[in-house]
Amino acid sequence: MKANINTHRSLSSFTWTEVTNAASWSVRGNAQVVVYDNKIYIMGGGTNDVWSSADGATWNQVTGSASWSSRSLFASVVYNNKIYIFGGQASLRVGDVYSSDDSGVTWNQVSALASWGTRQGHSALVYDNKMYIIGGAGSSYLNTIYTSTDGASWTQISGSIGWSGRNYHACLVYGSKIYVMGGNSGASVHNDVWHSIDGGVNWIEATGSAGWSARRGHTGIVYDNKIYIMGGWTVGSDVGGGVSLNDVWTSSDGGVNWIQAFVAADWNIRSGLSSVVLDSQLYVMGGGGVNDVWALIDQPTGEPTGQPTTQPTGEPTGHPTTQPTGEPTGQPTQPTSQPTTTPKTFRNSVQQHVGDVSSQVMEDMATVQEGMKSGIKGLKYALKELFHREL
Repeated sequence: MKANINTHRSLSSFTWTEVTNAASWSVRGNAQVVVYDNKIYIMGGGTNDVWSSADGATWNQVTGSASWSSRSLFASVVYNNKIYIFGGQASLRVGDVYSSDDSGVTWNQVSALASWGTRQGHSALVYDNKMYIIGGAGSSYLNTIYTSTDGASWTQISGSIGWSGRNYHACLVYGSKIYVMGGNSGASVHNDVWHSIDGGVNWIEATGSAGWSARRGHTGIVYDNKIYIMGGWTVGSDVGGGVSLNDVWTSSDGGVNWIQAFVAADWNIRSGLSSVVLDSQLYVMGGGGVNDVWALIDQPTGEPTGQPTTQPTGEPTGHPTTQPTGEPTGQPTQPTSQPTTTPKTFRNSVQQHVGDVSSQVMEDMATVQEGMKSGIKGLKYALKELFHREL
């Protein structure tokens, strides 16, 4: 997944907004999402359909039945103006490669069985103008890495791969490095972070225990010049048990240190979710048992969503607020458009507004206290002067 670099901003002003609670595509998890031709594409996830959207809210079905079999736990990239999909879990594990150069309408089988074999829960990305297949599970948990420039011929990378074989992990490119984060190795679930600066030949462990809990089925992405880890599934205290997550963590130093941006995002707990960046906007969608779409929105402090800016009474704005009766404005009256507000977005707006008001009250109290201190100090000084004069 290609890094999206924006100006660094504080997450304190960000909030999650539900773009749609029921997209046109069906409930699914472990699907693949890419950006192609300035649209979001979601593919598979127990199906073989393809959908596209320019805004995350309105979706169009590109095809209801692609030529590749229904599958989940596969991987996908956009490379040389084509969408590629790799392997995954169909009725059995598969190791095929398909590509489309017409926005997912038709698909060509590039390879029936790539040299990296059948695998599921693997990752794919583009680095140094090559496609990469990283990790996954076949007959065992894998830490093998393969590269290709055409999807048909693959070369295995031989080197010092320090991280253990795994699937359900997150992979991305941040700066000039490839990252592998978390994942599942059977009885072990990881929260380690590894990176390679030489195309996957040698790996360095950024941390063996990140701030976020060990997990699998999470999503990782680069946004706002930070690495994001979101959601997933973590082990529970009972044997074989576990719990899905909806926390959000970020790192701006290459995965060494992590900040918990959201203890619990507004979207519900889930694993097998997908994330993507389109037009500098971060989206999260799907996962176990849902077909919703959420966007991370920047709400500048002091400007709550949907609340008009009110001018203090008696302070002119520089523009008349009331048109004298009987005097035409020269402009036709436009009907007022009221934005649709959901309970969740309203709650977010209220919470933001309350936080802003609380902050302002605290600042005002501090100002009053400083004023009182100055007044008392001045009074003491005046009394002292008066006392000396009386003497």
